[in-house]
Amino acid sequence: MRFEDIVTLEYIYKAWKDFRIGKEKKKDVQSFSVSDDTGLPIGNLTSQLFANVYMHELDRYVKHSLKQRWYVRYADDFLMLNDSTDELTTTLKDIEFFLRQNLKLHLHPKKIILRKSTWGIDWLGRVLLPGYEVLRPSTRRRMFRRLTNKTVQSYHGLLQGTARHSIDSNILQTLAMIRENDTI
Repeated sequence: MRFEDIVTLEYIYKAWKDFRIGKEKKKDVQSFSVSDDTGLPIGNLTSQLFANVYMHELDRYVKHSLKQRWYVRYADDFLMLNDSTDELTTTLKDIEFFLRQNLKLHLHPKKIILRKSTWGIDWLGRVLLPGYEVLRPSTRRRMFRRLTNKTVQSYHGLLQGTARHSIDSNILQTLAMIRENDTI
């Protein structure tokens, strides 16, 4: 996503009507440098906050103006569900226009995917299916590869709510103990 400082600051001031707070956030935005003057670095502590403030306008537009009931966003990734492919296509065009005109953003053409929910929707490291979800296979492999006794609890959190939670949790514990014994 392209992040335009001027537009960003306008939304920060709008979100925090107190100018002093907006002025402090302006210092945060200007405290980093990017080679081509676009983007917020992921490691910047305020980048998640800015993404939510900035993208709030998109949320309001999609929910209130376009009346999309099944819309959810995490940072700069969003997901919409609808029974009608035609309605989704029309809504997507409206969103692209809104982003370009109001937020100076554009959608990455290779990251727009229309698919049936029964095929599974790959989103945020999980595959969402009707009634349940599983970890994306690559996420699961990476988790097992990086597993140590110190990281096992955070990976339990990653597994929460997935269909294979109890099986994978047992595997995690076993692998962590084996790796811990191998390093002693």
